[in-house]
Amino acid sequence: MRRHGDNVVFLSEIDGEKSKTHKHDDDRNVDLVRPEDAYRTGRYAALQRSAVERVFNFKPKDPIVFIEPEVSEWLGIFRDLETTEEKETE
Repeated sequence: MRRHGDNVVFLSEIDGEKSKTHKHDDDRNVDLVRPEDAYRTGRYAALQRSAVERVFNFKPKDPIVFIEPEVSEWLGIFRDLETTEEKETE
């Protein structure tokens, strides 16, 4: 397995309807999904932290950011985890 440094952020697609959301602690009108409550779809992308900051206009604190399918379709760069695992084992 490859190791990634601090300059990589993983975008993980989740099903927003099946994931449990919580209100954010500050005044932002944003729902927060904790890792243990995220219903992952298996689609992901690894991006340079600087690219995530430019595209989404925020600085992620964690190495993983959960996004909804509409965002991943808009980005058009996602890989399906099952497909990737099959290719790695061949």
